[in-house]
Amino acid sequence: MSISIVHRDSRRWQVCIRLMAVMTGIGSLLFLGACSVSPTHPALKSTNLPPLVPVRAFTANIDYTGGYRVSPDGSKLLWSGVSLLRPALYWRDLNSGKSGVQRFRKRTPRAFWASDSKHILYHLDASGRENHQVYAWNTRSGKARPLTPGNGTKAWVEHVPRTVSDVIFVAHNARDPEWFDLYRHNLETNETTPIAQNLDSVVRRLLDDDGREILRQRLENDHYIAEVREGDTYREVLRHDRFTDWYPFEITPDGSTAYTLSNRDRDRLALVTTDLTDGSETVLFEHPRVDVGNVWMDPGTRKPMYYQTYDGYPADVVLDDALNQLLEPLRSDEPFGININSLSRDRSTGTVTRYDHTGSTYYLIEGGGKTLTELGQSPSRKRADIWTEVEPFSIPARDGLELHGYLTRPAQNAETAKPLPTVLYVHGGPWARDYWGHDDFAQMLSNRGYAVLRVNYRGSSGYGRGHRDAAKGEFAGKMHTDLLDAVDWAVAEGISDPDKIGIFGGSYGGYATLVGLTMTPDRFACGVDFVGVSDLATLLEDAPPYWRPFMPFWHAFAGDPAIPEQREELNKRSPLYHADKLQSPLLIIHGRNDPRVKLDQSERMVAALRAAGKTVTFKSVADEGHGFQHWKNRTAMFRQVEDFFANCLGGRSSGFELYSLGAWAF
Repeated sequence: MSISIVHRDSRRWQVCIRLMAVMTGIGSLLFLGACSVSPTHPALKSTNLPPLVPVRAFTANIDYTGGYRVSPDGSKLLWSGVSLLRPALYWRDLNSGKSGVQRFRKRTPRAFWASDSKHILYHLDASGRENHQVYAWNTRSGKARPLTPGNGTKAWVEHVPRTVSDVIFVAHNARDPEWFDLYRHNLETNETTPIAQNLDSVVRRLLDDDGREILRQRLENDHYIAEVREGDTYREVLRHDRFTDWYPFEITPDGSTAYTLSNRDRDRLALVTTDLTDGSETVLFEHPRVDVGNVWMDPGTRKPMYYQTYDGYPADVVLDDALNQLLEPLRSDEPFGININSLSRDRSTGTVTRYDHTGSTYYLIEGGGKTLTELGQSPSRKRADIWTEVEPFSIPARDGLELHGYLTRPAQNAETAKPLPTVLYVHGGPWARDYWGHDDFAQMLSNRGYAVLRVNYRGSSGYGRGHRDAAKGEFAGKMHTDLLDAVDWAVAEGISDPDKIGIFGGSYGGYATLVGLTMTPDRFACGVDFVGVSDLATLLEDAPPYWRPFMPFWHAFAGDPAIPEQREELNKRSPLYHADKLQSPLLIIHGRNDPRVKLDQSERMVAALRAAGKTVTFKSVADEGHGFQHWKNRTAMFRQVEDFFANCLGGRSSGFELYSLGAWAF
């Protein structure tokens, strides 16, 4: 059961609904656009807002294109798009023009090439339960087939050989749901051969092209142990605690050194080389304020070509002179970022993306690595003049910790500018972060008239271990007051109307929404919880089995429900036990197949709210999990959220979405 949203202009909506029910043909379709809702907030009435962008432009673009990858031999191009109104993968032979397409029911999976340049590999989870399976699509036969067992297992490609090969190496947990064993799969014969059962608590492996472990990390009590293979045994190289990050991703050809992202004995992740004899590190690149990330390696020399940092805006450092010169035309004085997406073995062909706050443009490197040709643009680029700037900001939290975030706000007439209705948009994780660039949801809210505030609160990644570890024991504590401090800053700066601030988030962001509306109920006018947590103790107890090795990390930050005193503290920090304090409108949306934050987290919260006499709107969606994949469900969610915020914050809404009329067919 759910309670419907009551719109402030209910008579107008009732008329729209009645007319939609009786009108047919083209006339009825044209009329539907008239059901959009104009803004009522005083700041928006005096502002010339840009054209209202329909929801389908954010969720159901039939001209979507992206994910361009060249094959290892440089002869073929792979990308994602839409075919016959379905998400799809495409490939094309760059020489002959031969091509193929593979359609999917929901979202297009991320795809990449096998080393034979003939098979396309991808991970697919159609249910939302995150039991991804590995598939291979043969570009010669046009057929796609699963390579892993299914039946509730989780699988991924562990290694694609660098040399030309018909073999890939996959991992899955069919034997033991908690641990992932290693298998060799022949793409030509479709034979799968077990290589190694994971009996040693291995959490990360680097393999050679024959599937042998060169370097592995395993868990032992509260430490990770890095080991190199020597014959049939392993030799320990180093060990570190659970709160140190050490991510090896490439071994030099002579096997003596690992390229690693590491914060051993430092605060921030740096790109280092690790000596595999004694574990000593040599720093290659580090940043004074943020972590190093997104390193790209030369496919031939196996040396770093490029790395990226995010200190407000992205900074792209290209270490290869020839590549740096090739990318020079993509640079500008305005903020932008560049991602290298793929390179052939000989570096003569590749793909790169240039992005900014309006979207992305994709390029093909060709002509022996000497020319750039535009392949396409993200659909958002069609409306580049509409999207508003994404402004980085830094502020001190009340205890002095530096916080960083991004502000997106609608254009205003300077002479009539007034504080805006605002949505605090909280990222999930919590060990994740917000980035600069084009965010569909933030731009949709800005287009509706809201200032959108995104905060990398303590616990967020990217700003060093000190920023992350400051979140220990601070669920519903300082993690939440960081959000409130950002709101206070926006109000003090004249950006936000203190009486019209909403909060929205998914996963941890959904938890933050529930915390905000129940534990600080006077701070928010309304909120939307998407797949959020209401009860921390049962979240941890009901975690998927493959989370178990990492639960001590969770316990250090949130608490251990097996310890009575800590369970009591978890309950104090859980919105479920504060349901009676809700004062403002709340919308809860959840996928029924969610394996991380199970549906009962929302169902129990809704039951507690209704038992306390509170009004809540609840929507559960079948065949979706921890994040919606199907465009019709994403469209419905975006529509419900924009109507909800229009009702309580006074922004505008696009009204009935025409695409929804045919959604039942897909």
